[in-house]
Amino acid sequence: MADGLYSYSVYGLQIHSNRTLPGLLQTVSAPGHTLTAVFQQGIPVEVSASARSMFEPVSNGQKELMPGPRIKCSSDQKYYSIEYDDGTDFLITGDGCRVWVNWPKQLILEEVLTYFLGPVLGYILRLQNIVCLHASGIVINGWGVLFMGPGGVGKSTVAAVLSLQGNKVLFDDVAPLYENYKDVVLFPGYPRVRLWPESVPLLFDKDTTLQQLCPGWDKWFLDLSGHNKSFARRSAPLKVIYTCLTSEEPIRPAVRPVPKVQGLMALLANGYPNAAYPLGRERRKREFQFLQQMNNRVVMRDISYRWGKEHLPLLCDTIIQDVHALISDNNGHSE
Repeated sequence: MADGLYSYSVYGLQIHSNRTLPGLLQTVSAPGHTLTAVFQQGIPVEVSASARSMFEPVSNGQKELMPGPRIKCSSDQKYYSIEYDDGTDFLITGDGCRVWVNWPKQLILEEVLTYFLGPVLGYILRLQNIVCLHASGIVINGWGVLFMGPGGVGKSTVAAVLSLQGNKVLFDDVAPLYENYKDVVLFPGYPRVRLWPESVPLLFDKDTTLQQLCPGWDKWFLDLSGHNKSFARRSAPLKVIYTCLTSEEPIRPAVRPVPKVQGLMALLANGYPNAAYPLGRERRKREFQFLQQMNNRVVMRDISYRWGKEHLPLLCDTIIQDVHALISDNNGHSE
């Protein structure tokens, strides 16, 4: 089957694939960042076994690598290899424009896509000089809004609740940041929000069931492709980032501005994928400079809240009210 038979638009990338990719929306080809993805069994002819033997581990600049996949780079830096413990292997050109995907026969494509649509695409975007954050994104009154924070803090759940209220989801987990003149632009990912099992009862009654991400994975997804058209099909300018902080105290959701120094530290701490997927020194330097500039353009807020089903409506109301207040203030300054 010829390369590029199927085309998808994901995170601002035009992906040309030789296989249909479940969960993604097919599109016609469009100009911009492109990626050719070849899903096949076996190592491609283009990269010989001798070249593979010249691969060396990529350092993240720390004394010890963080737990994660094995990432290697060829001696001429023309190829990167990402190898997972289950035998799934991604071979990526140094410019991030082509990837070959190889996986053992006992795995199914949906299992491979959990890697591909998450940390692997995040790494590919960064190879194409697109900075990514670990965040969920949604559009509120035309503004791109990010929810950032550590795993388990409820970023995806908040995005899901807001989507059920009629707001459009941009993406879940991977937040690519595109620079467009003075704005940072967010491009949509794919129409799914991935949720932990304990989050499902927070959103739906006990009779509602969601689809499992894939067999053997303890995660489920909310399909947005046909759900009240709650998936964003267009890009949106990034205007505000909320750093999510849970609290055990029975307090109302509280929003406060984030000082610039603290904001920059939060942005650096929430890069995606994490330090287990290292980049070269020059790319890290460019990412730091980009985040430094973005920190001066975008509003950053801390939002602290008590977690639980009974607290979610008030949390989402607080977010909506705060965004509307920021929009009103912005319109007032622009008049």
